Amino acid sequence: MPDRIVFNLNWDELVNNVKKYNREQEAYLKGEFELRELLNEGLDQVNLYNFLDKLNKFWDARVTKKNLDLNKIAEYTSRNLKDFNPDIWKTVPRCPYKGICPAVVARGEKLLRSFLEAPSISKRYLVFYTKILYWFSGGLLPIIDRRTGRAINAIKRDKFIRFPGDFLPKNKNKNEYYVKSYKNFIDFYDETLKQLSHRSHNTLVEVDRETQPEKYRLQNPILRIIDKILWEKGTRPKSLTA
Repeated sequence: MPDRIVFNLNWDELVNNVKKYNREQEAYLKGEFELRELLNEGLDQVNLYNFLDKLNKFWDARVTKKNLDLNKIAEYTSRNLKDFNPDIWKTVPRCPYKGICPAVVARGEKLLRSFLEAPSISKRYLVFYTKILYWFSGGLLPIIDRRTGRAINAIKRDKFIRFPGDFLPKNKNKNEYYVKSYKNFIDFYDETLKQLSHRSHNTLVEVDRETQPEKYRLQNPILRIIDKILWEKGTRPKSLTA
């Protein structure tokens, strides 16, 4: 096992963070289980809206219904489902035990950019869009939220990750800044994965599965497990949880 990996936790701390998350966050585990079931049913227009609605509630993504924002995102995703469809991700090359494949990164950046540049939907839901990409990619791309972002920024001792509402330098293109933050997020996870041996990787997957409540037990992608570790290491934002 590695003595230390990129976010400066020893092996026991990694395992304990996974166990702690699974012990204390049953509501999140229940939501994930239900989301997986919805995906398995297929994504027609009705199921797609139900999936996005549950995703919004489950991860408290704060997508408002007041201005029909969730409906607009669902309509945009439905119109472009040929690009987002989970089945398409099955054809994207994978790099088991070798980090995140460049083809996965390129596709993720392209789809995030399409969300940010779409005139009918808001840029401020960056976090929600990346969560959609996590689920539709089958866990090939990491989950982004403010809590894990704060953990990474603390580790990097820099504003490595920026979110809508954060101060941005003047004359900076917001879309490019958010895509860059997403790429930084992916790079951090990629660096972490490359420091895990096959044995460490498989042990974390096994520990995660065995310590989940039996009724909501899932075989999670390694990126989701790293997310749990970082989430436990992070701090809750004052105003937002997503």
